Amino acid sequence: MKKEIAIRIFELGGTCNFQGTSLEKDLLSISFNKSFLFDDFWDVIYDWEKFESKLKENDFIPADEVPCVPFEFEIYLWTFFEPDTTDYELDYWGDGNHPDNYAKSVIKSDISKLLVIGYRDKERFFVCLSDENKDNPTVYSVDMECPFDNENYGAGISIEGTLDVFLNNLLSLKEYESAINEHIETHM
Repeated sequence: MKKEIAIRIFELGGTCNFQGTSLEKDLLSISFNKSFLFDDFWDVIYDWEKFESKLKENDFIPADEVPCVPFEFEIYLWTFFEPDTTDYELDYWGDGNHPDNYAKSVIKSDISKLLVIGYRDKERFFVCLSDENKDNPTVYSVDMECPFDNENYGAGISIEGTLDVFLNNLLSLKEYESAINEHIETHM
């Protein structure tokens, strides 16, 4: 795993123990004891009135009190496209078709083993364990209301960027405080 990824994990308050033996083991070694806001959390605040009111009262709002859905780290194997597994048997489609052709058109790696790294509301974020770039794999997301189903619902698969880009989109405590202070200075 890239050194910058470990540094960013520590900046975010997490721990990791990258040994370089496998992508799966390196990712499973990542641990956080808190949730995170993405740097675009302003776009997903669902109660601006409450947010602004609290901000005026206190001159600050802890990140866990911002009225929006945070990102939660939760790392586990997800075998959605591997036959004869519990995940594969899940049927989200009325016609029973498994959408692996669409997934293979977006994800250029073997899709049989995915590793979820976390979620936000109904979005699940994951990497392919067969990603060619073991030092900095691509992070994808899907909406779990209709995962991997671009034809019927249009949700599809989103490419979030490489792992280092993804981690840089999460706000550390210092970055969050800076964003709030800038908002207060500019808008209040």
